[in-house]
Amino acid sequence: MIPETSPEPPPAERSDPDDGLALPGPDTTAVDGGDDEKVMSLTEHLTELRTRILTSLAAIALMACGTLWFSADLTRLIVRTAPKIDFIALTPMEVFYTELKIGLLTALILAIPVVFWQVWAFVRPGLKRSEQRVLKLVVPLASVLFAVGASFAYGVVVPLGVQFLASFSLDPVKPQYSLEAYTSFVLFFVLAFGLTFESPMLLLLLAKVGVVTRQGLARRRRHVILGCFIVSAILTPTPDIFNQGLMALPMWLLFELTLLGMWVMRW
Repeated sequence: MIPETSPEPPPAERSDPDDGLALPGPDTTAVDGGDDEKVMSLTEHLTELRTRILTSLAAIALMACGTLWFSADLTRLIVRTAPKIDFIALTPMEVFYTELKIGLLTALILAIPVVFWQVWAFVRPGLKRSEQRVLKLVVPLASVLFAVGASFAYGVVVPLGVQFLASFSLDPVKPQYSLEAYTSFVLFFVLAFGLTFESPMLLLLLAKVGVVTRQGLARRRRHVILGCFIVSAILTPTPDIFNQGLMALPMWLLFELTLLGMWVMRW
């Protein structure tokens, strides 16, 4: 009589990185944080993302507490860019809404370095060491470039642009601008130039991952110059070639500096 034996259990399912199979269970993601490999679940990823978003919003709210307190002074700084223009308020709430808008937008601009840093902190664990070294330079440099672009717009572009446009006024006509319309005009230029000055960072990142090359960009220099003027024509709220040139020429210069940076870094 043959003894009855229990059937052998099926072999356990193995996780093979080559064939893409994985053990059933909670969704986890392997994060390469450098030398140590850390496994984070989907819930942990969402919790981390929530923390970074709340930290960014808290930074904006904290900045707003200060900028709203000094919103009247900030409004005067914007008005000073057109010293020969008289400003009027067309509605009873225009001054209030204008100061509120300026305070909130200034808080957002001042909090941009914090937001950049939170984005960096969220994506850093999933990056290789070499990628981390690149982004460590990109985050502070992006903040500096935004500040340079915004300052250039406020100190150079807006005063020259307003002076140029005011030269078209007729002798019997005295220019008077709405406070809300003019501050929106200035803030638009400040934000547009701040974002435009971020273009070198985008090109450097694309070059790092191999999407573009320095030689390829150099061969398409004419197309890039044409694109600078097209983008400036779209972004500038006035149709005159003077203000468009004030935006297009710095974009062209940034492009040339980006090519120089790629050559220095051998990208």
